[in-house]
Amino acid sequence: MSTFTVNCLDSKAHFETVSFDNIEYNSVNDYSMTSIEELADNIKKNGLLHNIVLSKQKNGKYKILAGERRTRAIRLLHEQEPESWMTTKALVYDGLTERQEEIIMDSSNLQSRGNGGDEVQLRKATNRYIENMKAEYGLSDKQALKAATDMYSGSGNTIRVNQKIEENLSPEFTEELDSGNIAKGDAAVIADMEDNEQAELFADFQDADDDEKEDVIKKAVKKQTEKTKVEKEKKKAAKKKDKKEDPLPISTSELPPAQKARINDLDKLKAALETIKELNNPDTVAQIHRLDEAEDATDDTRILPIVLNISMETTALKNQTATLMPESTRYTGIIAAINTKMGISTVLLGTMMIHDFSAGVVLWLSNTV
Repeated sequence: MSTFTVNCLDSKAHFETVSFDNIEYNSVNDYSMTSIEELADNIKKNGLLHNIVLSKQKNGKYKILAGERRTRAIRLLHEQEPESWMTTKALVYDGLTERQEEIIMDSSNLQSRGNGGDEVQLRKATNRYIENMKAEYGLSDKQALKAATDMYSGSGNTIRVNQKIEENLSPEFTEELDSGNIAKGDAAVIADMEDNEQAELFADFQDADDDEKEDVIKKAVKKQTEKTKVEKEKKKAAKKKDKKEDPLPISTSELPPAQKARINDLDKLKAALETIKELNNPDTVAQIHRLDEAEDATDDTRILPIVLNISMETTALKNQTATLMPESTRYTGIIAAINTKMGISTVLLGTMMIHDFSAGVVLWLSNTV
């Protein structure tokens, strides 16, 4: 399971002895359940080496998040020895949403099945995990993909290819891939084609005789590979050109101390500004609000107080620098632009309301804008 997932959800987990009579299979888990008898023999000889992971349901039952094959194997042992294998010490999560359950389930499956397992199931689990991580934690596409590749026990390239196929390959070719009629490597190249190009290729693929279908795919894949190579070379050449046209950077070691200090301050402020701008969008704000309102949120983990501290420090810095700002028209435009930006930010963030009570400061976001 990924460190990110554990850190976010581990407060909901505890160890508990659970009867197998109260454990239910997970209908979302579509991984194949093979070699159960061999696993049962292994558990009988060596014991259960890894705890089953469960989610406690409102009806008192426990849904499996990790360990369905182990559960099936132990139930097989229980059939052989009715007085044994009746309970297990499991890692139990309380109060999970369905999405959180899926995140933990897919984390476990992707990590443990990195070097094997059904290719179709792996691809779908990868895509489901990435989409759920984006929705649950407000991650960008890039951040969610990195979370998946960091957690995956196999090749990170497998995750990237799976994601590309799941997102870009046409349903018709996806079906051919899942049926074993085209190779995964070819499917990944076809996924680089435009939708109309994929449609045209699929029509040619269907019209071709069975002994010609492979040649149709290979020719198209070769053509697309060459096209992709040319496009990459063009982008590379354009980057080189831009780099040549850019003025050579001046080494800060050659600058006077005052200019060094200015560059250092600018770099710090620009980095801080970019970070805040990245966070300043409705989805992220809603996500922050929801996480801070969660039952497992504590004073040390809530995000909004940090926002308040940033606001206070920024205001203090602004007030100090305002006294140094000369009365000049050259700053009028800057101030107007800042005020406009602040207005936009207010709309994006929602109305930020800060109330100072004797017990402390309470900060929340109103979604009534």
